[in-house]
Amino acid sequence: MSKNKVYYLGFYGDEQAYNEGRYLFPAGVNKMDYIARAMSEAGLEVDIVSAAWLKYDRGAGVRFVKQRTVNVCENVSCTLTPSFTFPLRLSKPLARLFSSVWLMFYLLFNIRKGDKVVVYHSPFYINTIYRLKRLIRFNLTIEVEEVYAYAFNQPQILKKELKFISSADKWILVNDLIGATLGLDKNNYTVCYGQYKIESKDVEAKIFDDHKIHLVYAGSLGNYKGGAQNAIEAARFLSDKYTLHILGRADGQTLHQLLGDIEEVNSLAMCKVKYEGCMFGDNYASFMKGCDIGLNPQRWGDYMLYAYPSKTLSYLCLGLRVVTSPLKTLKVSKLNDLFVYTEQESPESIARAIMSIDDFDKQKPIDRIAELHTEFVGNLKKILN
Repeated sequence: MSKNKVYYLGFYGDEQAYNEGRYLFPAGVNKMDYIARAMSEAGLEVDIVSAAWLKYDRGAGVRFVKQRTVNVCENVSCTLTPSFTFPLRLSKPLARLFSSVWLMFYLLFNIRKGDKVVVYHSPFYINTIYRLKRLIRFNLTIEVEEVYAYAFNQPQILKKELKFISSADKWILVNDLIGATLGLDKNNYTVCYGQYKIESKDVEAKIFDDHKIHLVYAGSLGNYKGGAQNAIEAARFLSDKYTLHILGRADGQTLHQLLGDIEEVNSLAMCKVKYEGCMFGDNYASFMKGCDIGLNPQRWGDYMLYAYPSKTLSYLCLGLRVVTSPLKTLKVSKLNDLFVYTEQESPESIARAIMSIDDFDKQKPIDRIAELHTEFVGNLKKILN
């Protein structure tokens, strides 16, 4: 194998993979896509190996998809596992087991001693990769986006998970705390908070033409009782020079509660709240660029010590100032000076942080993200070459 080739393991797929109903998470796919392209920019040839099996769908009948390889971009390709599903619950564990066996044989037939393997950390890979590394002795880099035992309150897997992470030779970490917390050699890891990717540079910002300061909360509304609700409640404490936009997918009871709360706040508050639904592509970029301040109110606690709130990075890439909960991962990051922190978890504290913001240069966060991208590509050259 070429010494510049890297095998990159994770749950990755293209548009066809989503349409096939494979087990994929957009945030993970987007992060892998960014890192794979950064590896290519660093002069590496990347072979993504995706074990994303078909999700169980009782109404889909019996389906089978073949193994296929697709070109992602220059020097980056992706091979996806064959998979199947059928209308019985047994389909889910069998499809997962089949993908695990396929992955093991794929690596046995393709990887040799000294080859470079990067794994997007997931409990799914622990047994297979740990055993194969002892057998083949390839160079292992683990990309740690979160520690599952902490993130999902699964203490029973903590010892096994930490042992697996520590077995790597190098690491790509999602924040500046994990390395020291896990006692990793700082010379053997690099940090990547998220996608250092300036989206839609040529897209013009939406012009609201109302002389107001436009606030936006964009993200998941699934756990509506969390950040989104606090953002809406903050409007009660703001003047009419502000307008708040809520972007994200909501349906059923969540949508009903969301719209009800917005109606109640709008009947009392001077700052009006608007639910904008979902936006994608250039429409999303244009709308976000037209806003001034992005909101990231999150539940306080140590659960974020092993993760990084990607929403904040998305806001910065679009030139927004960011009001956020005072998460330790943000305070020790290289982006700390670009954040305005709330003093408490309450909606009133969010409003005070918003009102403390003066005029700012929208180009500053964009330039900082570009600097982090250049630094990250350079670090990839060091740890993977």
